[in-house]
Amino acid sequence: MTELHEAAASGDSTQIESLLTTGKYDINGPDLEWKSRCPIHWAAIKGHAESIRLLASYGARLDVVTDDGWTATHFACEQGKILALRALYKSGASVDMEDGFGDTPQRVAEIYGHHDCVDFVNEARIEIEEKKRQAEIEAKIEAEKKRIEEEKAKQTKFLKNLTEKKEKKSLTSRWKKGKK
Repeated sequence: MTELHEAAASGDSTQIESLLTTGKYDINGPDLEWKSRCPIHWAAIKGHAESIRLLASYGARLDVVTDDGWTATHFACEQGKILALRALYKSGASVDMEDGFGDTPQRVAEIYGHHDCVDFVNEARIEIEEKKRQAEIEAKIEAEKKRIEEEKAKQTKFLKNLTEKKEKKSLTSRWKKGKK
């Protein structure tokens, strides 16, 4: 366990920041004594939301997995650390990843009876699905706008060509009249 792992486990954000600014520590470095837990895992296990936000801001991989395939969200759900779970989700961590046995963080929370974590994961999933639907709608709207712009451009080009043809015909007609 490195000093960075210990600082994350103790929730010492000042120490975490101090250690990270030295450049000596790998923010995603595994703790080989503890099944490759990273600092983000330790912060989640102990429920240190501020440390999670800090680690995330320094580029910690939020969905890094241990030897068993657990993410920080699995640990937060196991321990019933709802504030840590919220901080992970708001920082961009997945709430749906399965571990090596096929268990999601929600399933882990169910097993340990942490109903607030179960409810939060359900709400997060609904929010994620809504964001996906909204993104699909926005993509369709943008595609339709593009199609309309392309159609307008075609019509403008067609009208320009038609106008040029009429002008040529008019010039040719006047030229012929002048010759007679």
